[in-house]
Amino acid sequence: MPHGGVPPGGLLDLDGDRVLFQILVDGWLTKLSAPIVIYDEHYTMGIGFPFDIPVEDFLFGWALVTAVLVLWERPRLRHRDEVAQ
Repeated sequence: MPHGGVPPGGLLDLDGDRVLFQILVDGWLTKLSAPIVIYDEHYTMGIGFPFDIPVEDFLFGWALVTAVLVLWERPRLRHRDEVAQ
């Protein structure tokens, strides 16, 4: 990967492996046929995207992983830029 491990599309690359992993895991946890996690319908919009994943769960998971990646990579990239100067 160029730029010291940052994916070509950047940390917010929607086509990345992390989104695929999130879809697979969240889909497995919330599948309608045998859910492991059950949400109270009063607290969700009732929209499942993709598959049976509540949109709130998917967006929260995506935001959480993105925040962790940004906080993880930011100091390393800053240090790399300082060394390059």
